Amino acid sequence: MTGFFYFTTSLNLTAMKWMPLIVFFLSFYSWSVRSQNSWNGTFEGNVIGVTARLVGQKSNAGWTATIDANNYIIHLQGSIVEMQSTGTMSDPQAGTSIPYAAILKGNQIILKIEDMNPLSGQVEKMEFIFTRTKDQENETDQISLSPSGKPADRATHDQNLVGTWRFTDSYVSGEFSFATDWFIWFYADGTFKYSEGRTAGGGPDVSADTGAGDVGTATWKSENKSISLDEGNGWQFYAKYYRENNYLMLTYGNGKKQVWEKI
Repeated sequence: MTGFFYFTTSLNLTAMKWMPLIVFFLSFYSWSVRSQNSWNGTFEGNVIGVTARLVGQKSNAGWTATIDANNYIIHLQGSIVEMQSTGTMSDPQAGTSIPYAAILKGNQIILKIEDMNPLSGQVEKMEFIFTRTKDQENETDQISLSPSGKPADRATHDQNLVGTWRFTDSYVSGEFSFATDWFIWFYADGTFKYSEGRTAGGGPDVSADTGAGDVGTATWKSENKSISLDEGNGWQFYAKYYRENNYLMLTYGNGKKQVWEKI
């Protein structure tokens, strides 16, 4: 076989050889971009000289967020159209509310309002930039402290589940290797959180890290070694579970099993 037909056949065979890795990199890139361009998560910024933390959550109903500026709380609630959000900013301390506009740009949320600037005493257009933090999984340090501060009924909330659990999946192709970590958090008050996953790895001349994934929230309960979750649409079966030492085996409805490690 010579000439054009030899070249095209060789090219196709080479493409087939590398296709799994190419598909993986394309999926990895898409996942990385999607994790960066997300309205969910924790962001830090500065509000008129005060360090502030913004925690956002996207749902079918729109977007809600809370800004904590040195214990001064501000609430945001609005709608999302792609990378822009508009809605209402509420100040429960002052009992006031004003419109806001926000733009999601990579790992930043740029918040724009028009309000009285306490430093100048004038109504001004103001812009605040919040950057996504990289330690979202570190909220595991506070796992024993439930978000509400009120422990749930132990009869329906097996305390053996309370804590932070990690599941790791690996992918290897030639000299390239990647690992993805997923996290789930069972809080003592019945709050359940789960991460989309964080993938890191590479090869001889390339490395990548998606950073912390999105974090979703639900309510959990347990009965007869089964876990049920409520994400706002009623209770749904999540998995059967078995714990031994620092390992938790979850068996899902389709029969798939995963072993999670407590960290």
